[in-house]
Parts: sequence; structure tokens; C-alpha cells
Amino acid sequence: MKGFDENILKDLQTSPEYEFRVRQFNIHDNPEVDKCFCLQEAPNLEALRKNHEN
Repeated sequence: MKGFDENILKDLQTSPEYEFRVRQFNIHDNPEVDKCFCLQEAPNLEALRKNHEN
């Protein structure tokens, strides 16, 4: 994704739980389509959605 390099993605992958208790497991960057795909754990779907609003 534009503005993200490999080091930033690695830091995000190992970051602590976010405000809504969402935890990152892995991030896959696909520069050909300028998208990231995240594998995350959350207590419920609402927490996951709120985490992505910011």
C-alpha cells in the first residue's frame, strides 16, 4: 500500500492489542492491487469493525 513499507508492516504485525482488543497475526501486502489483507483476532465482529473505522 502506498505509504507502507516492509518495516511498517512488520511493526504493525507485532503491535499490541488495539483499543477494541483486536490483535494482528499477519499482514499480507499486495502492491499490484495496492491492498493489504490482515489476519486478526477479535472478541467479536463489532470490535473488528470498530477497529477498521479508524
